Amino acid sequence: MLYTLPSLCATAIALGMAIYCWHLRSSGRWLCLIFLVSTAAWSFGSAMKLLSTDLPAALFWVNSQSIGIAVAQRGE
Repeated sequence: MLYTLPSLCATAIALGMAIYCWHLRSSGRWLCLIFLVSTAAWSFGSAMKLLSTDLPAALFWVNSQSIGIAVAQRGE
């Protein structure tokens, strides 16, 4: 449980920043929004992977985490 708290805090911070980016009217808000939501998915998947107790659940969270990783690293 102790190791999941930083990941859950990172998820909350990324989602809060994504909500803030949603209200901006700049040209780069969509890129920022996509990056922050995918980072939140990445860190949430990491936290849930650490909390899973069986192998199928852990594999599910690793697979869902990899979607966030792929989108966050795209960065174009």
